Amino acid sequence: MNAGEDFSLRGKIAATAAAVALAIALGGVDYSTGREWAISAFYLLPTCLAGWMAGRSAGFAVGVLCAGVWFLSDVFSGPAYQDPLIPVWNAIMLFAFFFVVVWLLTAFRSSHYHLEQTVQR
Repeated sequence: MNAGEDFSLRGKIAATAAAVALAIALGGVDYSTGREWAISAFYLLPTCLAGWMAGRSAGFAVGVLCAGVWFLSDVFSGPAYQDPLIPVWNAIMLFAFFFVVVWLLTAFRSSHYHLEQTVQR
């Protein structure tokens, strides 16, 4: 039994679906408010939800989705940047941050699970 077996498959799918819905909702809010509200940090919520509940792969997939949704809302919601590559760079850095957070979060979850198993034995 590994760290991913304590959540059922149905729970993992539900958590991933909730994370995707939250990412899309955040993208809608981000697009509608333009650059008046800086909500890019909130994209970490669905990424962490998927990573914690469904595992590393789901966390990475939702992280890619969140970075993409943020990129689209940033490109289409306001005046252009001086350089057209700035939003691309920002999206890549946002995903790199999501990648590190998901990696650390799932490593913590796995080590916590193994510690619990050791204590129970």
